[in-house]
Amino acid sequence: MKPSYQLVAVLCASVALSTSACGDRTTTGPGPAAMQASVTGGDPHHDHHKHHVPPGLVRCRAQKPQNEHQRIGPDGGSIEVGPYTLTVPPGALTRAVTISARIRPGESVNVVEFKPKGLVFETSASLSMSYSNCEVEDTESPQIAVVDDAYTILYYLPSTQVDSSQQVSGQVPQLTNYAVAW
Repeated sequence: MKPSYQLVAVLCASVALSTSACGDRTTTGPGPAAMQASVTGGDPHHDHHKHHVPPGLVRCRAQKPQNEHQRIGPDGGSIEVGPYTLTVPPGALTRAVTISARIRPGESVNVVEFKPKGLVFETSASLSMSYSNCEVEDTESPQIAVVDDAYTILYYLPSTQVDSSQQVSGQVPQLTNYAVAW
């Protein structure tokens, strides 16, 4: 029996991705869930991350699901959702925009989703994320990561820890999904 060409291509891509990313914490291709989905035919965005912690993210106790909306304009403002705060400075927006922030139900990672996705600020906004409900070792330095909808880390933001309050903050250039990572 001959192996299917599609399966061989997926396996070759898996090997190439795993060897090209050795020691590099950034993602250069589809994450493990997408690769698994391509082999099994599953949906990489459907419930795979509810109890599984994607590589690089911090395991946390689930938070209460929440959706918040705030209209923010050229004068700046902030939006809070659960233990996260996005502060938009004056001049970062040229017009008023309704910003939405969401915490999904039952997640085992701290992720906040902002919309409208891709909205770019003229001046970076500041995001503060709590990790008080997370399993973080004293030797770990949590930071903020940009993640896709399947919670694969795309890149890390320069982040600052505020140890006494178990918060990490960073400057965000646009609206997307952000997660507590290590």
